[in-house]
Amino acid sequence: MEKIEVNTTEKVKFDLKEKRFLLHEILKKLFQ
Repeated sequence: MEKIEVNTTEKVKFDLKEKRFLLHEILKKLFQ
């Protein structure tokens, strides 16, 4: 049970990192 929670937290952190990266890429393209 605890293991699943940790994995979920890691996944959420990873997802957030990915989204921030994508957002950054989109902004770069927009302001080129």
